[in-house]
Amino acid sequence: MNLGSQPQPGTISPPSELGSWLARVVDGHYGGYWAWEPASGALWCSDTLLAALGRRREDFPPHYDTFRELLHPEDRTRLEEDLRTHIAAGRAYSLEFRMRHKNGDYRDIDCRTVSEIGADGGRWYVGMMRDVTDERTTQRALEQSEAHFRQLAEDIPGAVFRYVLGTDGRDSVEYMSQGCEAIWEITAEEIQRDPGAVWRRVFDEDIPDLREAIGRSAQELIVWDQVFRIRTDSGQVRWLHGRGTPTRRDDGSTTWNSIVLDISELRTAEAELRESQLRLARASKLEAIGKLTGGIAHDFNNLLAVIVGNAELLEGETDPAELASGLEQILQAAGRGSALTRSLLNFARQAPLAPTPQDLVAVVRDMLQLCRRTVPESISIDTELPSVPCHVVVDRNTLENALLNLVINARDAMMDGGALRLRVRTVSGPSPDWSETGLPEGRFHELAVIDSGTGMAVEVLERAFEPFFSTKGMSEGSGLGLSMVQGFASQSGGAVRIASEPGGGTEVAMLFPVAAPLPGKQPGRVSASAPRLPPLRTLLVEDDPAVRELLAKLLARTGLVVSTAPSGDAALERLDGDDAIELLVTDMVLPGQAQGSDVVRHARARRPGVPILVLTGYAEDAALLEAGAVDAVLTKPAPRDRLFETLDRIIRARSVDS
Repeated sequence: MNLGSQPQPGTISPPSELGSWLARVVDGHYGGYWAWEPASGALWCSDTLLAALGRRREDFPPHYDTFRELLHPEDRTRLEEDLRTHIAAGRAYSLEFRMRHKNGDYRDIDCRTVSEIGADGGRWYVGMMRDVTDERTTQRALEQSEAHFRQLAEDIPGAVFRYVLGTDGRDSVEYMSQGCEAIWEITAEEIQRDPGAVWRRVFDEDIPDLREAIGRSAQELIVWDQVFRIRTDSGQVRWLHGRGTPTRRDDGSTTWNSIVLDISELRTAEAELRESQLRLARASKLEAIGKLTGGIAHDFNNLLAVIVGNAELLEGETDPAELASGLEQILQAAGRGSALTRSLLNFARQAPLAPTPQDLVAVVRDMLQLCRRTVPESISIDTELPSVPCHVVVDRNTLENALLNLVINARDAMMDGGALRLRVRTVSGPSPDWSETGLPEGRFHELAVIDSGTGMAVEVLERAFEPFFSTKGMSEGSGLGLSMVQGFASQSGGAVRIASEPGGGTEVAMLFPVAAPLPGKQPGRVSASAPRLPPLRTLLVEDDPAVRELLAKLLARTGLVVSTAPSGDAALERLDGDDAIELLVTDMVLPGQAQGSDVVRHARARRPGVPILVLTGYAEDAALLEAGAVDAVLTKPAPRDRLFETLDRIIRARSVDS
């Protein structure tokens, strides 16, 4: 079939039958109409159609060749093959192609036949053409944008999806990127068919929070942001972080464009970091304790020498003055040993930051002996302490740790000896020597450690608080001392300042906000007499025979009727078999299966009104008192007057309650 044959004279005008069809096209405002006779090649175009191509009638000879010449070269062959196929089949057709505008641009044209009619024995095709360039440009841009989105979604290390929640509570997934398979081990198609497959993999204990977050997001149209766990079919446990922005649809449903990331490695890294920090903190304490060991052993040997020596001197002594003097020295030596042990336990214990009212002056005095054992005899230690208390709210254990770290740093800066000064004072800010700390105006108590050592160069001083920065080398220090001190002071509402110069020594000061005075009355003079207590039947649980015998004698002096148990298991038997026990005094670490905590729980369950006193060597056991499980906790060895006073108090309190 020759689509481009020359028209014969008299056959280039469209037949009259075209009128009704042309009117229909014009009425439809489609854009332009045409009439074509394939046999002759005659081609008529409306003015509207010519205008769409930037042409005038005189520029467009009414023949197929003119039309063909304006086709995009890449479309000609394809278009003519399609035309032959449709004409041979005798059916209407709809095609798209590009035609050249007069300005040289190619326009996208939508062409379709309306009807096929006869004229003078020939066949005319009548149809419409419309410029769809803008539509196709928009469509191509949309397709390109969609392609870019899908590519971006596939490149993101996670799952990008569109989640829909209907007003009836049913949910669906309209789109899911292929990254879902690496997370849930399910294909995108499976999730879109069954969104419940995702929910079934969420940990049961995490589902309520996740549903609550999505429900609140739908109700308030706020972003949902949740971390949760899943377990895949292969048994893998993964931590996921999901986030989605909601929009409301006309039908009332809510849709979220969301992303879920696998943060399992991040969680593992965070856990490892926390564990590393804990190990470093432990190492820092162990390092300090290791350096203290020699001095502590020396101190305890001296204390034992005083105790043993005086005990030997008193053997057979009858002079009351000598007996009193010897006993006083024994008690003083034992008291110093007890204080030293308590300081070591407080320093070494593991406990969260628990700020309580403290007196900086008292803390320095209590720590002074420990500090003296930390430095060699070639370094002198002096104190500059006010005569009045300096109250702050800090964690006692961490404060002692920080002070000891600063003393160790000062010692290491004075390898050939020198002078160390511990100073407590009250300052008002901002002051020129600590204005860079950023603290607001106010009154602060300052605890400073001042040495006469080598000092620091400017470049070292600038990095002094950097974690892991150390001038000692990894074998001698972790580089965490000053950074830990700074972090503790900041957590306590204060700051740290440092001043140093090469050869001029170093001053490191911790500043804490001034607090109200410590609650309660200050301890008075120790009373040597035992109070008279009600003759309560008392169960004493202590595994050390000597300590058990001593405590039993002390308790008996107050009028208590004492029976003993050497283990937790024995104590439980006594509690089950003797309903007359009216007071429990117990240690916490005991031989056998039952520990002190088991004895406490059993006693409290069997006899809720019985007073319970815990004697322990571990500061952590004070948590029993905070939890209300016991009436009092004393650290061993407890002074006699403190023991008697505590027993009297808890017995009276229980009597009032009953």
